[in-house]
Amino acid sequence: MDVITEILSALSVKSLLPFSCVNKSFDALISDPYFVQKHLKKSKRIPRVAAVVWIDNESSGVVSPKISDLLDSSYRNIVRDRLLAEHLDWSLVGSCNGLLCLNDSDDNYLYIWNPATTSEYRLSHPWLSYNQFSFGYDTSTETYKAVSFGVNYKQGESFQPFPVIPAYKSNGVHLNGIINWLALRDYSNSGYFDLDHRFITDEDYVIISLDLSTDTYIHSAVTSQLNLWF
Repeated sequence: MDVITEILSALSVKSLLPFSCVNKSFDALISDPYFVQKHLKKSKRIPRVAAVVWIDNESSGVVSPKISDLLDSSYRNIVRDRLLAEHLDWSLVGSCNGLLCLNDSDDNYLYIWNPATTSEYRLSHPWLSYNQFSFGYDTSTETYKAVSFGVNYKQGESFQPFPVIPAYKSNGVHLNGIINWLALRDYSNSGYFDLDHRFITDEDYVIISLDLSTDTYIHSAVTSQLNLWF
């Protein structure tokens, strides 16, 4: 069985899934958390990118080629799914380990979507006067986490206070269990959306790094050589 495990863990998700229908033993193996982690580690050795293509309701899809395929424009694997067609006002929050986190502004939900299996998981989120979302992976517990920022939340709700809020339309960058955002050092809730970025300098920004394993964060200064565009 060890040999079979090694062989199956080296396959792509598309090639692997049919084996779950062979018998109960194969299905149990592929669903086992240890195998999932083993397959994930091997998959990371083959760099891929995912490009979301949005044309209209019937033509939306996701392209996931190997990096080498980009050189000859070999976009062969296009995934089209009901989720993309049914939600007109969704936006991409982030991606991690092949999963996409989508936000639908109309129905007040976040969706975790796996393009390889076309499976989805819906998360409800609080409706605040301002919502900013991020998506990442907690390496200590091997779980995926969605982070929500908001202003003017009601007292008593289960939110942790945060010293800054990410810059408008900044979903953050996830790397090795840490999400990094570009944020403003000082801001006013009432005037946050009326900021004129022409009068904001590099010194007004700070990089906030949140460790998903410990829920702790650190501040980092923004280098003066960094060109900021909005």
